[in-house]
Amino acid sequence: MKLPLEVRRRIYLGYFSNLFRYHEDTHILICRHDVSKCRCLRHDNSLSHAVDLQLARVSRTLRDEVLACWYETQKFYVNCGCELKELLTTNASLHNNIRFLKLHWTGPQSAAGFKLLADVPKLKSLVIVISKSTTNVLSARENELQKYFAHRFQARLTDALGFEELGALRGLTQIKVVHIDKSQTHRRTNEERCGLEAYLKDKMQAES
Repeated sequence: MKLPLEVRRRIYLGYFSNLFRYHEDTHILICRHDVSKCRCLRHDNSLSHAVDLQLARVSRTLRDEVLACWYETQKFYVNCGCELKELLTTNASLHNNIRFLKLHWTGPQSAAGFKLLADVPKLKSLVIVISKSTTNVLSARENELQKYFAHRFQARLTDALGFEELGALRGLTQIKVVHIDKSQTHRRTNEERCGLEAYLKDKMQAES
């Protein structure tokens, strides 16, 4: 720890690059900690093997610094809103340092996850992945309306649980909306993808 911080960070980055080979756009999948808490679709890890940060086990001081650099510099993919909530409430280093996040918008904890995401201090880039399962769980307002309008049309993205909370996010330098991989589940329309992305970007610009 006698080396200057910038030198230590360069060492950490070199160490990270040797852990795996990946394309610059590949996101590391954070695996679910307790599958019994969530029934959302599980996605395969984008890596062929698990990542073992042995350097983080040398000492507590080094662990904190290595993990902070890890979460600041790498890109992460989270399976669902349930997993997002779990990670942000149980992993302080991730909460305090993550900058690049890709998230599949689905699950009964999406609203809670987005609320927590609003308080992540260093988050700069967010990619939202949409699919047919995004509207598997609807907002409280939409559930209430369906009691009185039994023959409403197919659920829209604006009806999905977490829409209001997602639209309330601020302070990002990049936000994108993409379709889920066709091999994983059914996709939504291009019109929906473009519409949501334009809406989120306009909300960001309005507050800048």
